Amino acid sequence: MAMYIAMRESRGDCSIRIIDTNNEISAGCWQVQAVWWGEVSEDVNEQARQVWLIVQEHGWKPWATYWEN
Repeated sequence: MAMYIAMRESRGDCSIRIIDTNNEISAGCWQVQAVWWGEVSEDVNEQARQVWLIVQEHGWKPWATYWEN
């Protein structure tokens, strides 16, 4: 599931940062929204750790691409 979401969210580009129309930043392989989950590291290992912590508490439901699957 992690790879599926990373590919759908960023096409595997872990350096990508997107600012949406609400001026909120989504960043990294999994496009983690900093406003909800805190600053996203540029280090892919730290990104994976952050995602793991989110998934442990909330599952994959915070990602819109989870609902596409």
